[in-house]
Amino acid sequence: MPTERIILKADNIDGAAEQIIRFLEDSDEGRDVIYFHGSYGFGASAILKTVVERLRSSSGSANTGATGLLGKIIHIDFSRWQSKRALQKAIAEELVVLPRQVMALFDKNDEEDDFDGVEQSARVAATSMWEAGVPVIGQLSRRVLWTSRGRFWHHAKDWHGEELAPAELESAKLSDVSIFLAPSPLFKLGQVGLLPIVRNFMYAEAEEVAKYTGVPEPDMTPKIVMECILYRAARDNDHNINWESHASNYWVCDGIIQDAANGGRSAWEIGNALQRNVNWDLCNRCAQGICKVLSGEQWIRTNRWVSATSDSEKASKFQVPCQATSFFWTAAAPSSTIGQNRTRVLEASMFEHPAR
Repeated sequence: MPTERIILKADNIDGAAEQIIRFLEDSDEGRDVIYFHGSYGFGASAILKTVVERLRSSSGSANTGATGLLGKIIHIDFSRWQSKRALQKAIAEELVVLPRQVMALFDKNDEEDDFDGVEQSARVAATSMWEAGVPVIGQLSRRVLWTSRGRFWHHAKDWHGEELAPAELESAKLSDVSIFLAPSPLFKLGQVGLLPIVRNFMYAEAEEVAKYTGVPEPDMTPKIVMECILYRAARDNDHNINWESHASNYWVCDGIIQDAANGGRSAWEIGNALQRNVNWDLCNRCAQGICKVLSGEQWIRTNRWVSATSDSEKASKFQVPCQATSFFWTAAAPSSTIGQNRTRVLEASMFEHPAR
């Protein structure tokens, strides 16, 4: 059966959470697995956390609405995938009241794999979980609300945002229902009105990432995360940089990330913590969209990130601006030079002004 697609209208985290809870209250059977895409792919994880907080806070009061239909609310943040077994263990820990032998089973399997040198990602799901006391989801009445979005993770094979109900969203195909968030009618003002809304959801995602790093403020903030994201997006994929491996080197050298105020962490440690907690594999369309959404930010300093190509007509007269903190020089050769020496030289005259 094709996945049912639903569009909810909301302009912020709280409004989106309220819409999802209403959907859970009103939806009927057959909508057991629900995929949530967020706002143009952003903010999904933060919104689902708010949904869980609201459901749990209301569970202590009268069991009405969605809360009355849920005997146990389990929230698993698995944005950094390890293995099916790790997911099993996280669910078992959320269930709280379980026989002692359940966790012993996980420990036993982990010890065996540790001894055999099995990588975390290769560890298979634990067996005999039903006998150990963990309920099998297929034998219970259950609902799963999930997302594959978070930490700026945008799958290249998935939707990039042109339409609110794409026909070929790979992540949604695994669900009975897919939910997409759109601005409310009040904010249907074209791109000018849409950008601030998407920006707010991006900041919610950046706030999550900042917390994941374990680096406290002021050394790591949502603004720093957003500036690092913009730095990556502004470079697009034009310079053949392996961002997964080298992103933190660029942020530190540029000065976006600096040593901790109290001297407890070096800039390199802080940069590595951020690099581990964000997906940097952006396609060109996603990178361009991020640049567009953040174009109105007051802190933006893309004028300090300079790019130039050696085959430009003005290349011989080019000078790196005095405010530049990063300079990217692309040695692009015209087709007429194929087979010739393509070596390009950085002239000393290009760097008369920069202090860095």
